[in-house]
Amino acid sequence: MVKRLRVILIAGSAALLTAGTAEAAQPDLLVLPDRLNCLVANYEAYLQTSDDPIVIFLDACPRVVPTTEELLGSATNSVPSIKKKITGPASPDSIIALSKRELTCLVKYLGNGTIQPTTEKGAGGEALVRLPIPEC
Repeated sequence: MVKRLRVILIAGSAALLTAGTAEAAQPDLLVLPDRLNCLVANYEAYLQTSDDPIVIFLDACPRVVPTTEELLGSATNSVPSIKKKITGPASPDSIIALSKRELTCLVKYLGNGTIQPTTEKGAGGEALVRLPIPEC
């Protein structure tokens, strides 16, 4: 009985987390232009994975599965700050998670001009592309 209750509680918790995630508004992507071009050019390879959502390591593109060195390079052991964040230039996303549906729509809408990316300067002065995740 206890094992069955644990399974029910775990399943219920997972369902609540999934429902909460689906309803939350996803922030815009902020990426380097060459990383976006690589993602768009290779999106079909990402769709071939069994994962959904797909975790995409933009610095590893066009490899769908990053090497150990790339994974270690993207790891961070920082603790979140509780200080008020000062607004200023942003840093590009290096790891993103998109559902297969979101990725397909993103590439489709970029190709037909439905969504227009905007450019801005990053913290290092580099050009960044900001684009919304389309709703499909």
